Amino acid sequence: LENSFDPAMMELPVDGDLHIAIASDPHWLSPKSNGEVTSQIMRTVENGDYDAFFILGDIVDQGSKLGIYEVPVRELNREMGSTLKLVVMGNHDAALNSASVFNQYFHGTKKYPLWYKFSVKIQNGRKVNFIVLNLLWDGHDFTKKQKKFLESALSSIPQEEPVVVLSHAFILSSGYNDNYNRKVWADN
Repeated sequence: LENSFDPAMMELPVDGDLHIAIASDPHWLSPKSNGEVTSQIMRTVENGDYDAFFILGDIVDQGSKLGIYEVPVRELNREMGSTLKLVVMGNHDAALNSASVFNQYFHGTKKYPLWYKFSVKIQNGRKVNFIVLNLLWDGHDFTKKQKKFLESALSSIPQEEPVVVLSHAFILSSGYNDNYNRKVWADN
Protein backbone atom coordinates (compact mmCIF):
# COMPACT_ATOMS: atom_id res chain seq x y z
CA LEU A 1 0.00 0.00 0.00
CA GLU A 2 1.46 3.35 -1.04
CA ASN A 3 1.90 5.99 1.65
CA SER A 4 0.97 3.61 4.44
CA PHE A 5 1.64 4.88 7.94
CA ASP A 6 4.41 3.09 9.79
CA PRO A 7 4.02 3.35 13.58
CA ALA A 8 7.74 2.68 13.89
CA MET A 9 8.05 6.39 12.97
CA MET A 10 6.28 6.96 16.31
CA GLU A 11 5.73 10.65 15.55
CA LEU A 12 4.04 12.26 12.60
CA PRO A 13 4.62 16.02 12.33
CA VAL A 14 1.61 18.11 11.25
CA ASP A 15 1.49 21.85 10.56
CA GLY A 16 -1.46 23.43 12.36
CA ASP A 17 -4.46 21.41 13.48
CA LEU A 18 -4.80 17.68 12.86
CA HIS A 19 -7.46 16.61 10.36
CA ILE A 20 -8.16 12.90 10.07
CA ALA A 21 -10.90 10.87 8.46
CA ILE A 22 -11.98 7.55 9.94
CA ALA A 23 -13.99 4.83 8.22
CA SER A 24 -14.72 1.19 8.87
CA ASP A 25 -16.07 -1.92 7.19
CA PRO A 26 -15.80 -1.13 3.47
CA HIS A 27 -16.07 -4.88 2.67
CA TRP A 28 -14.61 -4.46 -0.82
CA LEU A 29 -16.04 -6.85 -3.43
CA SER A 30 -18.96 -7.86 -1.23
CA PRO A 31 -22.36 -7.90 -2.91
CA LYS A 32 -23.60 -5.85 0.06
CA SER A 33 -21.02 -3.06 -0.33
CA ASN A 34 -21.34 -0.01 -2.56
CA GLY A 35 -18.12 0.52 -4.53
CA GLU A 36 -19.18 3.94 -5.82
CA VAL A 37 -19.78 5.22 -2.29
CA THR A 38 -16.43 3.82 -1.18
CA SER A 39 -14.71 5.56 -4.12
CA GLN A 40 -16.49 8.83 -3.33
CA ILE A 41 -15.36 8.66 0.30
CA MET A 42 -11.75 8.10 -0.80
CA ARG A 43 -11.89 10.99 -3.31
CA THR A 44 -13.42 13.30 -0.69
CA VAL A 45 -10.62 12.53 1.76
CA GLU A 46 -7.89 12.75 -0.91
CA ASN A 47 -9.14 16.12 -2.16
CA GLY A 48 -9.87 17.50 1.31
CA ASP A 49 -7.56 18.98 3.87
CA TYR A 50 -6.87 15.71 5.69
CA ASP A 51 -3.58 14.64 7.20
CA ALA A 52 -4.48 10.95 7.37
CA PHE A 53 -7.19 8.39 6.67
CA PHE A 54 -7.72 5.53 9.13
CA ILE A 55 -9.68 2.46 8.03
CA LEU A 56 -10.74 0.41 11.04
CA GLY A 57 -11.01 -3.05 9.59
CA ASP A 58 -13.14 -5.40 7.55
CA ILE A 59 -11.53 -4.32 4.31
CA VAL A 60 -12.99 -7.47 2.72
CA ASP A 61 -15.44 -10.23 3.66
CA GLN A 62 -12.88 -13.06 3.84
CA GLY A 63 -9.28 -12.06 4.42
CA SER A 64 -8.11 -15.64 3.92
CA LYS A 65 -8.91 -15.71 0.18
CA LEU A 66 -5.79 -15.63 -1.97
CA GLY A 67 -5.25 -12.23 -3.58
CA ILE A 68 -8.38 -10.75 -2.00
CA TYR A 69 -6.61 -7.48 -1.10
CA GLU A 70 -5.39 -6.78 -4.65
CA VAL A 71 -8.46 -4.68 -5.55
CA PRO A 72 -8.66 -2.65 -2.30
CA VAL A 73 -4.94 -1.86 -2.39
CA ARG A 74 -5.08 -0.90 -6.08
CA GLU A 75 -8.10 1.36 -5.48
CA LEU A 76 -6.63 2.94 -2.34
CA ASN A 77 -3.41 3.68 -4.23
CA ARG A 78 -5.30 5.09 -7.23
CA GLU A 79 -7.80 7.21 -5.30
CA MET A 80 -5.62 8.20 -2.33
CA GLY A 81 -2.01 8.07 -3.48
CA SER A 82 -0.87 11.12 -1.52
CA THR A 83 -2.96 10.63 1.63
CA LEU A 84 -1.29 8.98 4.60
CA LYS A 85 -3.20 5.78 5.40
CA LEU A 86 -3.43 3.54 8.43
CA VAL A 87 -5.36 0.28 8.08
CA VAL A 88 -6.41 -1.73 11.15
CA MET A 89 -7.36 -5.39 10.93
CA GLY A 90 -11.01 -6.36 11.45
CA ASN A 91 -12.62 -9.70 12.24
CA HIS A 92 -13.31 -10.45 8.57
CA ASP A 93 -9.69 -9.64 7.69
CA ALA A 94 -8.44 -11.97 10.41
CA ALA A 95 -10.55 -14.95 9.29
CA LEU A 96 -8.71 -18.27 9.40
CA ASN A 97 -5.56 -16.79 10.91
CA SER A 98 -4.80 -14.55 7.95
CA ALA A 99 -3.10 -11.70 9.85
CA SER A 100 0.18 -12.27 8.00
CA VAL A 101 -1.55 -11.84 4.61
CA PHE A 102 -3.28 -8.66 5.82
CA ASN A 103 0.00 -7.30 7.20
CA GLN A 104 1.89 -8.06 3.99
CA TYR A 105 -0.59 -6.08 1.89
CA PHE A 106 -1.09 -3.12 4.22
CA HIS A 107 2.20 -2.89 6.10
CA GLY A 108 4.73 -4.50 3.76
CA THR A 109 5.73 -7.24 6.19
CA LYS A 110 4.09 -10.38 7.56
CA LYS A 111 5.28 -9.51 11.08
CA TYR A 112 3.53 -6.36 12.23
CA PRO A 113 2.36 -5.35 15.70
CA LEU A 114 -1.34 -5.94 16.34
CA TRP A 115 -1.44 -3.15 18.91
CA TYR A 116 0.74 -0.07 19.18
CA LYS A 117 0.92 3.61 20.09
CA PHE A 118 2.00 6.59 18.03
CA SER A 119 1.93 10.36 18.45
CA VAL A 120 1.24 13.25 16.13
CA LYS A 121 2.98 16.54 16.82
CA ILE A 122 0.70 19.45 16.04
CA GLN A 123 0.98 23.22 16.43
CA ASN A 124 2.87 24.72 19.36
CA GLY A 125 4.64 21.41 20.05
CA ARG A 126 1.46 19.75 21.34
CA LYS A 127 0.76 16.08 20.67
CA VAL A 128 -2.23 13.91 19.93
CA ASN A 129 -1.64 10.30 20.98
CA PHE A 130 -3.17 7.34 19.20
CA ILE A 131 -3.45 3.84 20.62
CA VAL A 132 -4.42 1.04 18.26
CA LEU A 133 -5.88 -2.05 19.90
CA ASN A 134 -6.53 -5.45 18.36
CA LEU A 135 -10.19 -5.94 19.22
CA LEU A 136 -11.75 -7.97 16.43
CA TRP A 137 -15.12 -8.77 17.98
CA ASP A 138 -15.52 -7.34 21.45
CA GLY A 139 -13.92 -7.15 24.89
CA HIS A 140 -13.16 -10.88 24.84
CA ASP A 141 -10.28 -10.08 22.48
CA PHE A 142 -8.69 -7.87 25.14
CA THR A 143 -5.85 -10.13 26.30
CA LYS A 144 -3.69 -9.72 29.40
CA LYS A 145 -0.75 -8.71 27.19
CA GLN A 146 -2.86 -6.10 25.44
CA LYS A 147 -4.13 -4.78 28.78
CA LYS A 148 -0.56 -4.47 30.07
CA PHE A 149 0.40 -2.63 26.87
CA LEU A 150 -2.58 -0.26 27.19
CA GLU A 151 -1.87 0.54 30.84
CA SER A 152 1.77 1.22 30.02
CA ALA A 153 0.89 3.36 26.99
CA LEU A 154 -1.65 5.42 28.95
CA SER A 155 0.72 5.95 31.88
CA SER A 156 3.40 7.26 29.49
CA ILE A 157 1.12 10.02 28.14
CA PRO A 158 0.87 13.31 30.05
CA GLN A 159 -2.69 13.87 31.29
CA GLU A 160 -3.11 17.11 29.34
CA GLU A 161 -2.45 15.39 25.99
CA PRO A 162 -5.44 13.95 24.11
CA VAL A 163 -5.66 10.21 23.49
CA VAL A 164 -7.58 8.56 20.64
CA VAL A 165 -8.13 4.81 20.87
CA LEU A 166 -8.69 3.00 17.58
CA SER A 167 -9.87 -0.58 17.05
CA HIS A 168 -12.20 -2.50 14.84
CA ALA A 169 -14.73 -3.44 17.52
CA PHE A 170 -16.49 -0.64 19.29
CA ILE A 171 -17.06 -2.09 22.73
CA LEU A 172 -20.15 -0.02 23.45
CA SER A 173 -22.39 0.66 20.50
CA SER A 174 -26.00 1.52 20.10
CA GLY A 175 -26.28 -1.08 17.39
CA TYR A 176 -28.04 -1.10 14.08
CA ASN A 177 -31.40 -2.73 13.64
CA ASP A 178 -31.32 -4.49 10.25
CA ASN A 179 -34.99 -5.00 9.43
CA TYR A 180 -34.20 -6.73 6.14
CA ASN A 181 -32.19 -9.54 7.76
CA ARG A 182 -34.12 -9.31 11.05
CA LYS A 183 -30.94 -8.90 13.02
CA VAL A 184 -29.53 -6.35 15.43
CA TRP A 185 -25.88 -5.60 14.61
CA ALA A 186 -24.26 -4.53 17.86
CA ASP A 187 -21.37 -5.50 20.06
CA ASN A 188 -22.30 -7.66 23.02
